[in-house]
Amino acid sequence: MGDTTNMIQGNETKPVIKIFVSHRTDQVSEIIDNPLYVNVRCGAVYDKRNPEEYGYILGDDTGDNISEKKYKYSEMTVQYWAWKNQDADYYGLCHYRRYFIFKNLGASFKRDQHEQIQCDYLNKDNAKKMGLLDAEYMTQIISQYDLLADIEFDIRKVYTPKGFQSNVLNHWKAWEGVLIPVGSIEKVLSLIDKLYPEYHNDAVQYLHGGEVSWL
Repeated sequence: MGDTTNMIQGNETKPVIKIFVSHRTDQVSEIIDNPLYVNVRCGAVYDKRNPEEYGYILGDDTGDNISEKKYKYSEMTVQYWAWKNQDADYYGLCHYRRYFIFKNLGASFKRDQHEQIQCDYLNKDNAKKMGLLDAEYMTQIISQYDLLADIEFDIRKVYTPKGFQSNVLNHWKAWEGVLIPVGSIEKVLSLIDKLYPEYHNDAVQYLHGGEVSWL
């Protein structure tokens, strides 16, 4: 599949929106038929498949990239690639099986402990129910805001390899060496202090709180 970038750029009343969808390289996953989504293989540097097997989806191994760090940072390699190699007014990032829903579904669907809505299959019918195919509506919603994030949930109710944790900081420290490299939190805070010191207090407050948004 070719680059889906900028299919609405010709209309000056609409911003350029690119929501990058991170796909695994060890399996073939569903592609949502929506021009706002840019499908990218995460850790494409390790992908030895024939392009026909994955539908010619873009890889995160071109230009300025950290594709080889996929096993440390997962879909963050796609986020880095988008930052360094793509132009847009709005950047988004989601997982191949975890999409941001823009449509107000009310109480039609049950939510789990992460405030996520579960469905058995991400097929065309379910994608339509969730509003994932409506690029025009999504554009209307996105263009009203500077930033959109998902619903917060209580991370203190989420189990870790070291049991339940009291705040965001301890939760991610419990995943060091499993999901994230040891020392990642300290590196993030040091970069904030160096590049955006005005956000230091906000970052510390967030890490010592219990509410998070989940990618």
